[in-house]
Amino acid sequence: IVLLACTAIGYVAVNLGSYLTANREIIAERVSRALGRTVRFDRLELSVGRGLGIAVRDLTIAEDPRFGDGDFVTTHGAFVQIRILPALFGRYEVARVSLESPAISLVKTADGVNLETLSTGESESGDTSSARSRAIAVALLDIENATVRYGDRTQKPAHEIEVSRLDFQASDLSFGDAVRFELSAAVLGAASPNVTASHTYTPEFFES
Repeated sequence: IVLLACTAIGYVAVNLGSYLTANREIIAERVSRALGRTVRFDRLELSVGRGLGIAVRDLTIAEDPRFGDGDFVTTHGAFVQIRILPALFGRYEVARVSLESPAISLVKTADGVNLETLSTGESESGDTSSARSRAIAVALLDIENATVRYGDRTQKPAHEIEVSRLDFQASDLSFGDAVRFELSAAVLGAASPNVTASHTYTPEFFES
């Protein structure tokens, strides 16, 4: 059984490595279309240290133009874990996404919160609704040591707050649906985490 498992992982790793090498630009284009945001990265590397997956270097997810012209997320390192069984049949499904010390910008305007417009791109067939339901489906999202800047532009003057040392974990992630998450963070200048929370996120969450 162990030999069969190692053989399967090796087979998937070889195929995945070849796929990454040959399809770097296509991957960036498909992810950008799925998220509805421009996605850029320096390189993709096969990784087996934390399970079979993809190490992403210098990842940037651009802001929705309706909320600004900066970046929504930037991080020097991210890891995307791939499910082994579907990969044996050529389907690369995401089991886990980890972001290492990212900078995240959240913006609220009269149009809503920029987070809510993720995964509103079109599918290859042009069907927005089908893209929304399948574009981002992740069993687990881990964010470690993040810096989050939140700006509420519905107030005069605009209200801004920065949260540091944020650790965030969400399960059964599918943008557009309710997501269960847990977090800890340092706020109001604290040197160590002084806030913890557990919540089910819905689009109305930022209204409170």
